[in-house]
Amino acid sequence: MPIDVVVLVTNTPTPYRNHMYSLMKDEFALVGIDFIVWFTSRREPLRKWGEMKLDYPHEFLCGKNGGTGIFETVKVIPRFLLNIYKRKPDLVIAGGYYDAPNLVIAILNKFGMIRALLWHETHQESRNKWWLNKIRVQVLRSYRYFIIPGLAQKLFLENMLEKHVINFIYLPNIIDENLFLAESGKIGRFDSDKCVFFCALRLIDSKGISEIIAASVDLPSTIERRIAGDGPLRQQLLESTAVMNGRIK
Repeated sequence: MPIDVVVLVTNTPTPYRNHMYSLMKDEFALVGIDFIVWFTSRREPLRKWGEMKLDYPHEFLCGKNGGTGIFETVKVIPRFLLNIYKRKPDLVIAGGYYDAPNLVIAILNKFGMIRALLWHETHQESRNKWWLNKIRVQVLRSYRYFIIPGLAQKLFLENMLEKHVINFIYLPNIIDENLFLAESGKIGRFDSDKCVFFCALRLIDSKGISEIIAASVDLPSTIERRIAGDGPLRQQLLESTAVMNGRIK
């Protein structure tokens, strides 16, 4: 079956996905496929970045102050279903579990009403919430195909589904390295003659930041280490890394 239109349904614009979506738009265009992103919200708690330039086709399904979560995004379901009816996408990529439209995607996909795959990521503490896992397992079982950023997510899928997962696309997380060049005038500079271990993430426990710092300390001294991000743990991390003789910036 030919594919002419691919729609990604996800929660909110983020700096670490923005560049990825631009690249996806360009790659799909090379084979004559239209790529569109439908956002279910405009903001998320604990995320402080400002407005971003979105240089790919997109639409906000929410109002001006739309938030995230199952209950807050229920109100976008009618618009989502109307968009599905009007655009009739050949493939829908569900970018998450718990936004209400993505739960609808799982149901529609399970009963063959649309063709969809799940862009699956997970936090290290995800399995601690049993009631969320109940929902998650049901959502996962409605898909045959997945997009995952790495081996950890594949193992998580197999553990949750209790079977070997073979139908997946490996799509690692990326950032636009041009943001960190000196001439960009943005987030500092990376010396081109150095190897840099760089990690950009929200500074919260569930991202595994403590483990990242512990692992990076063991890297050879020839490798420069940098962490970029904001969140509740920022001040604590600044204090802990200060005692490492500047080994982590």
